[in-house]
Amino acid sequence: MSAAVQVLLYITLLTALLAVVAPLYRSTLVLTGRKPADAFPRGGHDGPDWYKRCMDAHANSLENLPLYMGLLVVAYTAGAVPVLDQVAYFYLAARLAQSVVHLVGVNHYLVLARFAFWNVQIAIVFYVAVQLLMTVA
Repeated sequence: MSAAVQVLLYITLLTALLAVVAPLYRSTLVLTGRKPADAFPRGGHDGPDWYKRCMDAHANSLENLPLYMGLLVVAYTAGAVPVLDQVAYFYLAARLAQSVVHLVGVNHYLVLARFAFWNVQIAIVFYVAVQLLMTVA
């Protein structure tokens, strides 16, 4: 399995892991009788700060997943997966770091760090996209 495909698997697992937090948290509240099942606002992040940060990290993972998947699909169909393989683990490291910073907390420096890790991911997306355009053109 190529590095690019492995990274897709890891990012998918990270996104799924973050997604599991909401049902576990809410189920615990419902099963312990602290909240009725219909007490959670639709689309809201009603809960403690750690829960809100986790939901934001999950949403951010969902936003970035299609970008990486798009690159992988184009690279695969163009027979140029090695282009993505070269930077796939850097993308994964930035993705993981951004999620961890999301979970740690919110202050000026953490927001700057989160933004820096997001910028690394976006820079990699543009770099690979340009490389793929040059490869298939």
